[in-house]
Amino acid sequence: MPYPRLTRAMVFFTSVFRSTVELPEYVASNEPFTDRPLGPEQGNGPIFVSARFRSGSTLVWQIFNMLPDFTAYYEPFNERRWFDPDARGNLVDSTHRGVSDYAANYQNLKGLDQYFDTLWASKKLAMGQGATDANMVAFLEQLIRTAPKRPLLQFNRVDFRLAFLKEVFPRACIVHLRRNPRDCWRSTLREHDNDPNWNLLTFQPFCNFYLLPWYRDLSIVFPEMLRPAAQTHPYEIYYLIHRLSELFARRDANFFISYEQLNTSFVKEAGLLLEKVRASSMLSKEVEALYAPRQSQYDHSADMDLYSGIEAKVEQALKAWLASK
Repeated sequence: MPYPRLTRAMVFFTSVFRSTVELPEYVASNEPFTDRPLGPEQGNGPIFVSARFRSGSTLVWQIFNMLPDFTAYYEPFNERRWFDPDARGNLVDSTHRGVSDYAANYQNLKGLDQYFDTLWASKKLAMGQGATDANMVAFLEQLIRTAPKRPLLQFNRVDFRLAFLKEVFPRACIVHLRRNPRDCWRSTLREHDNDPNWNLLTFQPFCNFYLLPWYRDLSIVFPEMLRPAAQTHPYEIYYLIHRLSELFARRDANFFISYEQLNTSFVKEAGLLLEKVRASSMLSKEVEALYAPRQSQYDHSADMDLYSGIEAKVEQALKAWLASK
């Protein structure tokens, strides 16, 4: 992975960010995650669900949205501004089965407009313990404070902000959802197949879930890892961000859940999740019927060499980079 020499200005800029973004340790991708059981003060605190795009996080949100003792907020940092009926529209992703309204729990919250910043979706993505954003804190505090029941906030935009959230909301429980990165990658491509000839320039028309904007923002914080050549295949960037996301979650989250395990044993895994977060209600028949397991719709056979080569390259570079810090 080719990296340019850092200029003095880049080193200074990076060091400023590093003062608040402490890097995680390297752990191999196949190593199991160790739960961090909740402390007494977290038993009835808010729940933050963190996940990459297209990992099944809408399904997790649906579980809690259907339980009587939770107020489940869907993607609070989404640019559609769910709290604003004039901005959010009524479009629903057809792949989100059983969902008809993302904004159900955002009624009468138009006042959140004074805090909301659309740049949260793709800027200042990495925030450590010492980071500050008064509007972000006020926005989340109001969601939590006004929730009539125990609040759950499902995010696709905080996996590099978990240390910040832990610092600001020490009573929160953080859950990170995992999914096979190859399936996630193919899902982000929508109806397009993977193209082994893509590079960071030719991929632009097919970038549906912020990969290139996230790459540009995170490369400011992590320039040694996220400044590859223009001819790099975009899956290399995707896999690197995916793995960094997992490593930060491994350090900062309380629990991991697996989309694949939900898919093969939904009732069991959903029940275990509720037990871990100390939910007071049990799964209902309605929730149990929420999901019908399905086989992966993606055939990766034509891309196995491409994926395995890129993943091995990223793992080697990631391990060396984190070990040197």
